[in-house]
Amino acid sequence: MSTMKRFCQECGHESSIDDLICINCGKKLPEFQNKESLNKVTKKNWTKKKKITFSIIGILILLIVCSSIFTSSYFSEQSTMERFNEALSNKDSKKLANILVHEDGSSINLQEAEAFIDLEKEFGKEYIEDFISIQPSEKFLGLFQTFKVYAINQYAYFNGSSEGIEFKFNNQSAKEEKFEDNIIFGPLVPGNYTVSLNLNNDFGNATLEQELSLNSKSYDQIEIEVPISEATIYIDNFNEEMMSDIYVLINNQKVPLTDGESETFGPIFLNGSTTATLVAQYPWGEVRSEEYKLEDSSVALNAPILSEEEYTKISTMLLDFGEQFAHAKASKDLSKFNQVTNNFKEEFEYDALSYLSEDSFYTGQLDKLELDRNSIYLTNDNNVSIDSTYYYTEALYFSDEKPETESVDYDLTLSLLYNKETKNWLVDSYDYLFWSNSEPTDTFEGSKTLYSPNKND
Repeated sequence: MSTMKRFCQECGHESSIDDLICINCGKKLPEFQNKESLNKVTKKNWTKKKKITFSIIGILILLIVCSSIFTSSYFSEQSTMERFNEALSNKDSKKLANILVHEDGSSINLQEAEAFIDLEKEFGKEYIEDFISIQPSEKFLGLFQTFKVYAINQYAYFNGSSEGIEFKFNNQSAKEEKFEDNIIFGPLVPGNYTVSLNLNNDFGNATLEQELSLNSKSYDQIEIEVPISEATIYIDNFNEEMMSDIYVLINNQKVPLTDGESETFGPIFLNGSTTATLVAQYPWGEVRSEEYKLEDSSVALNAPILSEEEYTKISTMLLDFGEQFAHAKASKDLSKFNQVTNNFKEEFEYDALSYLSEDSFYTGQLDKLELDRNSIYLTNDNNVSIDSTYYYTEALYFSDEKPETESVDYDLTLSLLYNKETKNWLVDSYDYLFWSNSEPTDTFEGSKTLYSPNKND
C-alpha cells in the first residue's frame, strides 16, 4: 500500500497522518480519510441519489397512469352525459355552460344555459331530449377524446324597422344579421328567454320586455311579436282653410302634417306608453289636444277645435245669449241681442217673432244651460258648431189671459262665427234638434230673471 501524504492547508508543511496539528505553524489539521474510506462514502452517497431519483420517476409514472385513467373516464361519453344531467337537475347554469354547446361546437353563455334550464323546468326532461345529442368533441391534450352535448340551433327574428332598438335575450346580446326590414338573431340554444327591447330615438327612450320560447325542432325562425312599429297619423276633421298650421308632438319631437297626414315616423312602442299631442293653429289661436295613447301603426285623430280659454269665452257668451233670447221674445225687439250676426237676426225674426201677433205675448226666464263640448266641430262654412239645451220657465198668452208658466227645454245646434277683428264669438244660426244623442258635459245656471212685455225694457 502506498503512503498517503498530508499537507497543512495553512502553511503547506508536510505532516504525518497521525498528526492532529501542524508541527510548523500549529494550525489544526483536518481529519484524515484514506482513499478506501472516500470511495466507500462516495459509493454510499450515489446509491441514495439514485434511490430518490427512481422514486420520483416511479411516482410520476403512477400519477400519469392514474390521471390518464381518470381523464379518460371523466371525458367519456357516459360521464359527460351524467355531468350534463346532474347540472340540469341542480339548475347549475355554470356547469351546464361547460357541457352544452351550439351545433358548430361554439360555447354558450350563462344566459343561454339559464334559458335551457327554464325550458326543461316547464316541459320536462323527455321533451328537451329531442333538442340535444352527445357527440365527440376536441381531444384533451391531443390524447383524450372528449364529448359535448350539442343543441339544435334556434333563431328568432323581428320584422320591421329596428332603428334605435337594442335587443337582448336574458339581458345578453345575441348574434344578429339584418335583411332589409328583418333582423335575425342566433344561433341560440333552445330555451325560454326574456327579450328586452331598449328603444332610444327621437320619439322615446324606454324598455319593453317580451317572453319568448325558442323550441323549434325544424329550424323555424320564431318571430318576436312586440307592439313596436313605425306609425302614421291622420286627421279626420282636417280643415285646410281654418287650420293654418297643424302638427303632432311625440316626446317633444315635432312631426309635421301635410293635408292632414303625417309622414311616417318611428319606430315607437304601440302599447299605449307612447303618446301624441295634436297642435293646431286657428284664427282664434293655438289649440292643443290632450295626450292620445298610440296603440296602432295607423291612427286617425280629431284635432281639437277650441282651447279651454276659448271654450270658457263661448260658454259665457252662450249663457248671455240665452238671457237675450228670452228678453228679445218678451220685448219683440231684436236689439236685445248684442252677440249675434245679421243672419241670426233674420232667422230669429222669422222663426220666433213672426209667431207673436200684436195681441200675443211671451214671458219667460232662463233657468239653466247645458253644453256638450264633445259635439264641437267645424261646419262646411267654417263656423264652429256646438249642441246645447236651454231650460226656460215660460208662457205664451194673449192680452186677455193671465200667463201660466211651464218648464220648457230647447235642444239647439248653434253655429258660431269668429270675428277676427273684434276677436269675439257671434251666434250665426241655430237649428232645433228633434232627436239627439248628445250628452251634456257642462251645466251653467241662468239668472232666473223673468222677462215680460212690460218689464226689463
